[in-house]
Amino acid sequence: MLSSVVFTVGGILMGAAPTKETLLLGRIVAGLGVGLASVVVPVYVAEASPPHNRGRLVSLHQLLINTGIIVSSLLAGGFSYVVPNGWR
Repeated sequence: MLSSVVFTVGGILMGAAPTKETLLLGRIVAGLGVGLASVVVPVYVAEASPPHNRGRLVSLHQLLINTGIIVSSLLAGGFSYVVPNGWR
């Protein structure tokens, strides 16, 4: 629950950022939420899943996170050419 609150605060900061510094602050706060969730979620998945699926489900969670990182990096790189000097 705490990580969700931290994510929300980071998202609000990023969405309403009037300056690059505020955007960076929002990214840092959202990163703290990621750090909290990356510790809690695999433990919760492992505890809530049946023993015969436990390893598969925790591994799938990590695989999907890493796939999302790769896809978002590629998309961000592609969109960086849309507006040369824009950050919003």
